[in-house]
Amino acid sequence: LNFVGYDALSESVEHLTKLRDLQELFLSGNPCCGAANGSKSGKFNDKGANWNGYRPYVVARLPQLRYLDGVEITRSARIEAMRALPALVAELADLAADASEAR
Repeated sequence: LNFVGYDALSESVEHLTKLRDLQELFLSGNPCCGAANGSKSGKFNDKGANWNGYRPYVVARLPQLRYLDGVEITRSARIEAMRALPALVAELADLAADASEAR
């Protein structure tokens, strides 16, 4: 996937849910990803521009994935992502609305 912003992430991931054999996905470099490589600082990175929830959101929504951005998805990471999914969905909806208003 290329050029996936906050406003397109949910729909893009929804299309991928139907691909049962999808095991590896690279999203790094997309606007929705930013500097989310393990940052625990909250919703945004230190520049306030990129959502740190993209990885757990994608992991929770695509249970068939084994690797995301070249990193294996552990069982514990998947469990944590599933627990966080309701909050991540709400955050993404806010970010998508903000992105739509900015256009």
